[in-house]
Amino acid sequence: MVAIEYGKRHMLKDDWKKVFEPEKVAETIDYMLHPNKLQG
Repeated sequence: MVAIEYGKRHMLKDDWKKVFEPEKVAETIDYMLHPNKLQG
C-alpha cells in the first residue's frame, strides 16, 4: 500500500525521473519504514 500511495504522489508526474536521485531514494526508504509519514 505504501508503494502505491508513494507512486501516486511522485511517479505520475512529468518529473518522475527524480525518484532515482539519491535524496529521493532515501526519502522512499524512509516512507517504506515509516508509512505514517505519507498521511501528512
